[in-house]
Amino acid sequence: MDRLRAVAEALAGEALWAGDAGRALARLFEALEECRADLQRLSVTADDAAAFVAVLLDGQTVRPRASLHPQLHIWGLLEARLQSADLLLMSGLNEGSWPGLPAPDPFLAPAIRRALSLPGLARRTGQEAQQFAGGLGAPDVLLTRSLRAGGAPTVASRFWQRLAAATGGLADSGALSPGREALLEAARALGRPPAAAPYPRPEPQPPVSARPQEITVTDVAMLKADPFTFYARRILKLSKLDPRDAEPTAGERGQVVHDILQRALQEGQATLPAILDAELRKLGERPEIAALWRPRVERMVGWALATMAEQPDWQPFRWEEKAELALGPVTLKGRIDRLDRSGSALRVVDYKTGSVPKIKDVTALYQTQLALLAHLAEAGLFGDTGGLPVEALEYWKLSGGLEPGRQSPALGQKVGADDIRAHIEAAWADFEELVGGYLLGERPFRAKQHMVYGRRFSDYDQLARVAEWLGR
Repeated sequence: MDRLRAVAEALAGEALWAGDAGRALARLFEALEECRADLQRLSVTADDAAAFVAVLLDGQTVRPRASLHPQLHIWGLLEARLQSADLLLMSGLNEGSWPGLPAPDPFLAPAIRRALSLPGLARRTGQEAQQFAGGLGAPDVLLTRSLRAGGAPTVASRFWQRLAAATGGLADSGALSPGREALLEAARALGRPPAAAPYPRPEPQPPVSARPQEITVTDVAMLKADPFTFYARRILKLSKLDPRDAEPTAGERGQVVHDILQRALQEGQATLPAILDAELRKLGERPEIAALWRPRVERMVGWALATMAEQPDWQPFRWEEKAELALGPVTLKGRIDRLDRSGSALRVVDYKTGSVPKIKDVTALYQTQLALLAHLAEAGLFGDTGGLPVEALEYWKLSGGLEPGRQSPALGQKVGADDIRAHIEAAWADFEELVGGYLLGERPFRAKQHMVYGRRFSDYDQLARVAEWLGR
């Protein structure tokens, strides 16, 4: 066997062990290695080697790891007994194949087996009969056999012959079996599923009276990219259930950071340790929060306070403050993280403990939160700003890692005051169009209005049956 393996590897290389057959061959050699000492005592001559190897290989079964056809499964007796199928083909009804011939016991005579309370040799035949009877309970059953095996004609099993006798030869005459063309058409039809119209993309269109008259600046991006999510959340009032005893969410952690910065600006940095203790306690008594997340919060808050101190031209004017603006019967609500004021301009700052919106998303008006807050600020809704214009829109990324924080201008570094002004005006015009179409008009709330920007709103994809109308 060692010589055989060496010659085969020299001829075939690594391909010898590839595929399902290669894996079966590898398992055979592993089994031979385990009984090497016993095999070495066998005297196998050159004349006997071929027959010896043939017997070893004939006892191995190669089974594919996966079905080769989505509608066809080849099962053994036990597998077929444990599963069900619409159409079951029971094959091999030839004498000697089914039922199998009982192998004689070379050591114990039948009388001795009975005396020792061992099962008789006919037990296997009874098990096969029981499995066969269970298979006949399938909705549709085809009994088949091969007419020739190994070039020689076969003999039908006794059960097959009794069925043929009981039916009076009707199967052979074709009265009970369909014709050749009918069988071929049935086989071809398996690959032609009935045509089914795709599920349409949902576009609910509730009456204007049922549409909300309030919208927050954070909901505008959702309404534009995935109106169906806005419909499910704000009109149907459906909300995703939180798992029991869940870890604090990213939103809850971010709110804690906002509260810490708010109190630090109000009460002064001297009380920062006490503020951290009080605010982190809101997340529950969790050791991992104190051990792992608190140091990150300290670094991100420290970076934010230090950056404000390094920019004396910008003084915090308002923080964590709410405002409302009426647009006809619809009210826009917003909460600003921080509004800074210099001698001649305003700066809107949004803290981000998660990902920062991309510049292209902001310029494409799919992230207009800062621009809408700037519009509210210029309207004097966050306090008397003296009519100053907003000339800076910034995200402050708070990570608390090796880089504790980073300033990210919403429109990029190379923008001026005119670009900021044009963006704010475009965002407000876009908002007015959304309100006119969705909240004051009859525009349907179409699922995934924009397939790219709508991907981040996935809580209601199952309700919208997104996978179905996309044909997935």
